[in-house]
Amino acid sequence: MLGVDHDSGTDFTAVATKTISDWLPKPLIVSAGLRNGDAIHTGLLGFAGERRTTFEGSVIYFLTDKLLLASEYRQKSDLCDPFPPDTKHLIMPESDWWDVCLGYVVNDHLTIAGGYANFGNVLNHDEDNVWAIQFKYEF
Repeated sequence: MLGVDHDSGTDFTAVATKTISDWLPKPLIVSAGLRNGDAIHTGLLGFAGERRTTFEGSVIYFLTDKLLLASEYRQKSDLCDPFPPDTKHLIMPESDWWDVCLGYVVNDHLTIAGGYANFGNVLNHDEDNVWAIQFKYEF
C-alpha cells in the first residue's frame, strides 16, 4: 500500500456541544472537538502508525423556527509523509474540509437540507467540491 505499514486504525474523538439561546433571538448551537488518529485520507490509503490530534467544529444558527444555517470545519492531519519520496507526485497532502448548508424543518418528522462542501484534494491534484441535498424522514 504505497509505503503505509497499517491497514487498520482507530480514531478517538471528543466533542463538546453548547446551545446558546440567551443573547441571540434564535438558538445558536456550537460544537468543537478534537480527533486523535492516524488515518491517511480517512483510511483510504491506510494508517500511518503515527498519531496526530486535529480540530473539528460546527455552528448551527436558527434563522427562524424552521430555517437554519450551518457550517462545519474539519482539520486534516496530513500524514502523507510515510510515502516514499518518488510517490509524492501521486499523493497530494491532505487538505482541511469545510461545508455550509441551509436546512428547513418541515415538521417533527421531515427535514430538508441543501449544501456545498469542499473536501480539498482527496487522492488527486484537484479540489473536490460537491453540492448536496438531503431529505430526512424520522419515524
